[in-house]
Amino acid sequence: MNRRFIQWGIIALAIAIAVATGWQGDDQPESSEAPFDFYVLALSWSPAFCDSDAGQRSPLQCRSGADHGFVTHGLWPQFEEGWPSFCQSPYGDSMPSSVAEGLLDIMPDRGLIEHQWDKHGTCSGLSQEAYADVTRQASQSIAIPALFDGTTPSRIDANDIEQAFQQTNPAITRDAMAISCPGGRFAEVRICLDQSLSPRACSEVDRNGCRQNNLHLTAR
Repeated sequence: MNRRFIQWGIIALAIAIAVATGWQGDDQPESSEAPFDFYVLALSWSPAFCDSDAGQRSPLQCRSGADHGFVTHGLWPQFEEGWPSFCQSPYGDSMPSSVAEGLLDIMPDRGLIEHQWDKHGTCSGLSQEAYADVTRQASQSIAIPALFDGTTPSRIDANDIEQAFQQTNPAITRDAMAISCPGGRFAEVRICLDQSLSPRACSEVDRNGCRQNNLHLTAR
């Protein structure tokens, strides 16, 4: 059989397979659609955590003299209603030590970092390295109000906390954040960010936020 005829037959077969499987060429961009709607950045008030039973099991974050104010609790992929968790990630459910070590300055608890990746990071569509990078970028994008500079009052209203964050970060509207206050104690502020890390409204998160007055604010 003619060699050229065989070669053209092979090429034709390859083209037919490519068309059947939807191949569109090397320059076709991959889909950038992420499997969630937005992020929630949770900034935990470390003095309150360290005053809890859980805090006593976190010697790095709560060691004597650590003097942490806000620390990053996590960056959570979120749906408009509800959220994903413990997803099947192609990158696995464990956080490499080298990546975790690089986050300890903003998330000073190795167990917390590993748990946040397993529960939330696996749902981001990102690798561990990329998720760590975006977590740091999100954390550094928020300015902490002077209200929490170490001379904090012992009692405060949830509304006043939101107002302080909004005044310090004018792009954050009041419907783009929520306060967590279990047991009447201020625990953390949660800020909604789009996938480019700009603040955005999040009705469900805001609706479920704390509205209490006279919250206990643990001193640093």
